[in-house]
Amino acid sequence: MRKVWKSYLPGICIGFTFSVLFSAIYNIVTHNSNEGYFLSILQLFGFLIVINGMDYLLSYIDFRSYKTYFITELILGYALFMATAFVFHWFSFHYKNLIIMTTAYVAIYTFIHSYFNMLEKERAAYINRLISNKEK
Repeated sequence: MRKVWKSYLPGICIGFTFSVLFSAIYNIVTHNSNEGYFLSILQLFGFLIVINGMDYLLSYIDFRSYKTYFITELILGYALFMATAFVFHWFSFHYKNLIIMTTAYVAIYTFIHSYFNMLEKERAAYINRLISNKEK
């Protein structure tokens, strides 16, 4: 199961991402009739780059706990998501849509953070095992 989480899932995600990006760029350049859809894919990709940049900058702040970091990034990322969605008209801002999009954002964000937190804990445990084996 560990190999699935470390190798296959990221590989599938990376492959899917590059395939969709290539498709979007190709279809925009060739003036495909679904141009709006492909443009929204590129907007989403740009949003993901910006939100990861935000994560990078937040990593320089010394938070008291992981929970504080998690909540801070969740709130800032959500604000950025809503602003981006408003600017690019990703969905209408009715209460049902806001509930659905908020739930989706929090679920996806939590899954991604949990995944990388799990990997970091595994790496730390591995390093600790190496250190304890050298001390013996």
